[in-house]
Amino acid sequence: MKKYIAFLVVFAVFALAAYQDWNKGQDQEQVSSIQGLMEMFSIDDVKAAMQKQGVELIPSEFNYKWFKLGLKTEYSFDLNGKEQLYVYVFDSTAEVERGLKQINNQNALYDIAHTPTPFMAKNILIMYMRYLPIIGLEDKIQAAVDTLKTAPDKISDVADPNKPPIPFVSANNKKLPVNLGSYEWMGVLDAIFVWDQFVPRNKVIVPAESEITVKFEYEPYPNHLSYQQVTRDEIGDWKLSPNRTPFKGSFKAPKEKGIYAYIVYSYWNDSRSADYAFAVEIK
Repeated sequence: MKKYIAFLVVFAVFALAAYQDWNKGQDQEQVSSIQGLMEMFSIDDVKAAMQKQGVELIPSEFNYKWFKLGLKTEYSFDLNGKEQLYVYVFDSTAEVERGLKQINNQNALYDIAHTPTPFMAKNILIMYMRYLPIIGLEDKIQAAVDTLKTAPDKISDVADPNKPPIPFVSANNKKLPVNLGSYEWMGVLDAIFVWDQFVPRNKVIVPAESEITVKFEYEPYPNHLSYQQVTRDEIGDWKLSPNRTPFKGSFKAPKEKGIYAYIVYSYWNDSRSADYAFAVEIK
């Protein structure tokens, strides 16, 4: 009997150790997933980098259809009336090389007067269609791309230390646009979310019951997080759910189809607080 009890104790110790290793692995996997999302750039990042280098991007149509990859996130810009810049935003860095290969394969069937110059930064591919010898433009584009390559990976964006940090919110490996609302942070600001304007511009389509993750880089971390769901009622008015739901790091998107907005309330022990809004659509 004593041997049997001893065996159970040893087995329990090993089982606990194995579970801790597995759980640690799960945590590391989640951190890696978040870090992967942090590394991704958007078209707004590209525009900002180009603007800082004095490169004006004017939206235009693709002059050459064989440079289109069929992505929802591919963009064409005029630079000076004759030159163009094509920007492709991929979901991962691994897709960039495949995208460039696809472009090269498509272009092999055509006679291009001037070879396009590719630039790459993480999940971004840029094709510079150079037609005129504009001195310095290629250098400016390269400088803009270099700023993207050296940009620090970060979960939150604190542009002003006197304002609350903006959390990194994601669902189904997609970054969700986040809007800062009311806050008490080195002063007080009261703001009202205008849902009819905010939701259409910011909603992101995600699968039903996706895990919505809210992550702050700011230290100290908020001591309390809660959220409220915002939906349209029968007459089309936006209504808050009756209660705030506490959460730690993430919560589930709804199962039912529809458009859902959320307010996240964050509180710190030193009486600072901030509200944030984002929106998803379940199809």
